[in-house]
Amino acid sequence: MSNFNLTELANDLKAQERPGQTPYLWCVYEIDLHPCDPDRTGHYEYEYAWYDNSDPVLYEDGNEMYEALNVVSQGEWTVTIDGNEYEKLCLSRIPKIVTACFTRQAALNYIEANRHNLKRPFVDCISLNRNPEMLGIRDFFKNTF
Repeated sequence: MSNFNLTELANDLKAQERPGQTPYLWCVYEIDLHPCDPDRTGHYEYEYAWYDNSDPVLYEDGNEMYEALNVVSQGEWTVTIDGNEYEKLCLSRIPKIVTACFTRQAALNYIEANRHNLKRPFVDCISLNRNPEMLGIRDFFKNTF
């Protein structure tokens, strides 16, 4: 879909209509990582990463340095190698909505165009059930163009 073609948007909205199904808003999320206590993460998922205190770099799971530090640390939360101190952190993964789109394809296009600015982007949908304002805007596009 081109940027300003509202007729194309209206056709896409009509095509994704399903009888009895509440319309969706397609949201682009990114993941923010925040230090946390692994015993108090609440309902958020969490992961571990190594942090280099001398050069602010975060080594995440899957990185060779992460694996090496896990081996060298022997279960400890801090390790010093060649004068550099590394600390193992527990990080909660907090999803944050970046933008919302009326179609899934528009959300995917947004990620493609802005991936360089997004941290771990993904698309999920939220229901517009009992949201007359958003349903009205959606219906306006669908029925006007």
